[in-house]
Amino acid sequence: MGTVGGLTVLHPLAKRTLEVLGNPSARELMSIIASVGLAQNFAAVRSLVTTGIQQGHMKLHLLNILNHLGANETETTAAQTFLKKKPFPTLPSPFFWRAGAKRPKYRKEWSWR
Repeated sequence: MGTVGGLTVLHPLAKRTLEVLGNPSARELMSIIASVGLAQNFAAVRSLVTTGIQQGHMKLHLLNILNHLGANETETTAAQTFLKKKPFPTLPSPFFWRAGAKRPKYRKEWSWR
């Protein structure tokens, strides 16, 4: 990691980012980047043990689609409420497959919550 020369001087966003961070030294910048990476890892683990990454990812897709379609706040809330009542399809975990269980071949073999 470097904080002098290259894109840090040429690219306005890189320059501004370093200013917002208080113009850290290369060593401090590496610590910041490592901390952000660890925070992302903890967030991923939390998601895996709670709602699951796919469910949160699909919610993000829904919001992007509704935004693209120009849905207002009332329509967005109505769509989210409607879809919360629907079952969420899940496949057995790949760890379960490694244990020797038969992999599902068709959608009718998927489980539904």
